[in-house]
Amino acid sequence: MKVGIIVGGFDPQKGGSCTFQATIFEALKNISSKHTLNFYFINGDSELNEQKHSILKSVTESIAYKISRNLLGFHNKITMNLSPLNKQLLRDKIDFAWFLSPEHYEPLEIPFAFTVWDLEHRKHPFFPEVGLYRRSFDIKLEWDYREEFYRSILPRAAYVIAGTAAGVSEIIDFYSVHPARVKKIPFPTPDLKRYLSDRNNADVLKKFNIVRPYLFYPAQFWPHKNHISALMALKAAREVHGIDIDIVFTGSDKGNRNFIINKTCEFGLKEHVHFPGFVANDELAQLYHNAFALIFLSFFGPDNVPPLEAFLLKCPVIASALNVDQEQLKECALMVDPCNVTEIANAIKTINDDKRLREELIAKGFQRALSLSPASYVNEMFRLMDEFAAYRRCW
Repeated sequence: MKVGIIVGGFDPQKGGSCTFQATIFEALKNISSKHTLNFYFINGDSELNEQKHSILKSVTESIAYKISRNLLGFHNKITMNLSPLNKQLLRDKIDFAWFLSPEHYEPLEIPFAFTVWDLEHRKHPFFPEVGLYRRSFDIKLEWDYREEFYRSILPRAAYVIAGTAAGVSEIIDFYSVHPARVKKIPFPTPDLKRYLSDRNNADVLKKFNIVRPYLFYPAQFWPHKNHISALMALKAAREVHGIDIDIVFTGSDKGNRNFIINKTCEFGLKEHVHFPGFVANDELAQLYHNAFALIFLSFFGPDNVPPLEAFLLKCPVIASALNVDQEQLKECALMVDPCNVTEIANAIKTINDDKRLREELIAKGFQRALSLSPASYVNEMFRLMDEFAAYRRCW
């Protein structure tokens, strides 16, 4: 088949979205397939070589498409005809499309596979980022946008891809997609290790004024990331358990950064909390590599990228037990209730006091990271394409 791979771009400011797509893109470039692959970058990314196609929507088309989608919905003749992606795929005689990101879907006249990262607007509708937030060119609130989006798309997909059994169940339960069309392919581990260089570790720590052991939480400042529990657990670890430790919060601001900064001052932790903002991959890798532990307390899941990155860089992990992250993390992390500050602080103490357990977590995590290779993920997708080719040859 002639397959169109739909990529939303590699803007590092988008966090996990960029990391996932870049990881898959690199694997696709290095693995042969019986299918012909064409790549379409919704934002007109310039990283394509001459053999691959790029689609760059004009401003006029983009506005017209978004207005039509907003007023008429995703699936109707007008919206579909205005989709520059649909028109380009038809011109290129693409047989099958694969959307790497749920953020860049456009209605198509050809069969497609669709990747789902989470359906958290259904499970945690009260968080403002999935309830009240509004997108450009859209009069709907975020919850309504997401609900229409998934209800319109998932039942139409040839395949819906989730990373865990929990994710598969949610897709089937929430949107009545036939189980045979929902496939579990565990998220791959991004290769952050390749960004570790000969640069002196002390340079990165000095740049961010880090002089003590530190917990590391790389996450954009959304409310659901639950930075507040990490902050409260740090206070308890220092005051109750006597552990002289800091925390480093990296990531771009999504509206909640000032709230966390104010709480840091309120808790008397200003000297022990670092806010480097967005950091480049080489600095990110060094921060993982040198951390006392990753602390990841997000309320959203079940798939998350940072624990896998930490595993690969031999950083022990304290992670939220909510959203059955256990399936992704196996027995490689200390799982905690993200609402229970005492439990989180006790986990910090355990990793501090039990050196043997710390080394066991590091060893198990590293093996888990290696087992989730990007090549395995891509090969599973190629297997689905092989399977679908028998259907696609019918017309």
